[in-house]
Amino acid sequence: MSALKVELSRDAQSQAAPFTYVGTVHRGPEKIQVEAILHEDGTVTVTAADKDVADRVRLLIRAVYKQTVAEGLPAPPRKIVRWREERV
Repeated sequence: MSALKVELSRDAQSQAAPFTYVGTVHRGPEKIQVEAILHEDGTVTVTAADKDVADRVRLLIRAVYKQTVAEGLPAPPRKIVRWREERV
């Protein structure tokens, strides 16, 4: 599995679930468009052309959701930018 750079954002005006994130995942020279919906119960639905990318984005957003809840924040971050190293 290759390293990924994930760049997602959502509408800043949205303060209630579901939150829709859109953006790009960079895997080497490849750019994969992604749309992810974070539901009120913490489930995440991801649409992407690559199943591995969709799974990794789903797990990333789920972790962001858990952190948001743990910190007592009213809404998840507007932007998510993460680098994920290559898994062996």
